[in-house]
Amino acid sequence: MRWVATLGFCLSLALLLGSQQSDARQDQSRAQYAAELRQLRDQLAAPATLGDADMVVILGQRTLTEAARQLVGLEVKLASGAMLRLTSVAIEMKPAAALVQFGVQASPPTSGPAALNLRVTGRLMCGEVSGASLRLPFQLTEVTLGSGEQPSPLLRNLFGDWLSPERWNAALPPLEVPLELSDVMEIPAGRFDVEGTIPMEITTPAYQVRMNFSVTSLIFLDGRAVMTLRLAPVPAVTGQAATLSGKPESNPAPATRVNESEVAALEAEVAQLSQQLKSDGDLRLRLHRRVINSLLTQIATARNTDLTVRLKPARLRSEEVTGLIRTTNYTEIEGGDGEADIRSLAIERIAGDKLDLRLTAEGSLKARLRGREYSIPYRLSPTGTFAIKDKVVPLEVVGEGDRVWLRAAPGAQIPVEVGLELEIARRSVGLSHTVMVQADRWFNRLALPLLVSRELQIPRKIEAGSGGIRVVSSAAFRYSLSGLRVKAHDDAIDIISDISPR
Repeated sequence: MRWVATLGFCLSLALLLGSQQSDARQDQSRAQYAAELRQLRDQLAAPATLGDADMVVILGQRTLTEAARQLVGLEVKLASGAMLRLTSVAIEMKPAAALVQFGVQASPPTSGPAALNLRVTGRLMCGEVSGASLRLPFQLTEVTLGSGEQPSPLLRNLFGDWLSPERWNAALPPLEVPLELSDVMEIPAGRFDVEGTIPMEITTPAYQVRMNFSVTSLIFLDGRAVMTLRLAPVPAVTGQAATLSGKPESNPAPATRVNESEVAALEAEVAQLSQQLKSDGDLRLRLHRRVINSLLTQIATARNTDLTVRLKPARLRSEEVTGLIRTTNYTEIEGGDGEADIRSLAIERIAGDKLDLRLTAEGSLKARLRGREYSIPYRLSPTGTFAIKDKVVPLEVVGEGDRVWLRAAPGAQIPVEVGLELEIARRSVGLSHTVMVQADRWFNRLALPLLVSRELQIPRKIEAGSGGIRVVSSAAFRYSLSGLRVKAHDDAIDIISDISPR
């Protein structure tokens, strides 16, 4: 899962490499916490709410903690030659910030004193859009010896600077998450048969649809992190992103004279406003109808030919004529082909675990006919029409393995109007038939975007110098989705899953 990998990596790497510029440093007083809660409350209460975002991603604390723990053993070599080794990681999600604590073993650049075990504590705060990145302010608040004892004069002389939070905050680079995320959806080619008066075989091509998203916010709530994304135009315009309406871009100014009851009231407001931003799994992903319709629009406009039709042999008409001689007039299809273009394809409603798909398609047919009219045989090659006129198809959303699909409800059908104009024995004969196409054979494997991959690259060795950070080596941490649950309601689709390491 690329964005989970990015977030998990950033949360954990921030513990070791995070920083906060001097003009954004914040103390840990009650007044500052109240100011952060007010900002979070205002963001949650904004008219363009988090719940109405194109995509909302909710990650549980267990998942992020598991991702962070994979960094234990990470070694960072500083420009001085000193080595920092990550020995433990702990994360606790709280409203407005993630509380982080990690253990670091600091080794001097030369042999001599033993390594120093440090306990480092800090706060990772909600994301702020900065240019083409989402910056996660990290404030290191305390650095102590792992044993809790005071270092000897020799150790303090060697490592004294690293016992100061200000030294860490000033020396290490800012933490940023890329704003642009994307996923490519593969829709396989299909083929299905249509029975009835005009039997035919219909084939559909394969589609490759790119979905581009921009991260608009990342906030922390009690026991979870919430990320919102906005669907970007296709092709995506790099670097254009905005904060969610109602979220100030500057750091909140601390209030004064804040008592415990005021903080408790703010926490209660945040809890009430974030009631809908919960998950009963490790991951909850909410897709708004806008996202699905963007996917469908790309399918509808990707090609001029979305359906290829091959007519099968069948008798179209038959009439008994009595008179001096009893005869049968008839017309049969020998074969033929045609093409149709999907003109519009959109979900117009999502409610009660069902989706209503409205569809319009138009095309042409060229048939090969033969028949007999008053004992006179004939062969014709007329053209005709193939049309689906603004019809609604009921869809359902299902989870299979670690994928989520849209498919037509079992037994759903689409009426297709087929028309042929013939001239037989100087008579104009119009043949119009409504063919019922099994929708569940056509719309059965429409994948939804999950931005999911299958592994996270965990850095094992890093070199930090004046030129920045360089990852020297890394290892793959593989995981999978399990217990997938899906639900369609309130004009959106919710996908809930557990995440298991492999």
